[in-house]
Amino acid sequence: MHGDAVLRAKMAAKFLGLFGTDSRAKDIPIIAGEDDPLVLKQRFWTGMEGKNFIKDGEEYTITKNAPEAIADYVLNHRNNVSIVSIAPPTNIARALQLHPEIAEY
Repeated sequence: MHGDAVLRAKMAAKFLGLFGTDSRAKDIPIIAGEDDPLVLKQRFWTGMEGKNFIKDGEEYTITKNAPEAIADYVLNHRNNVSIVSIAPPTNIARALQLHPEIAEY
């Protein structure tokens, strides 16, 4: 993943808000991850994310530090975790670097 992770988290929060009548949407944590990938440092097409979707003045509570959140969740829900990654797994890799023991679960 690369780019403005907080902005992308706000976009995810807004998408979930569009389904506000679905009680499951409010139970999904939105956590911003790393802005830069671990290996490839080049950025492609940035600056357009959220354009005309996130409006000035819209406020979203976004938790930062996805790698720690991933590790914490895995350790608290041992052997009962599924992770779906729809982007390069930078945050999963960083969580494994910080807490290699989570690979067991």
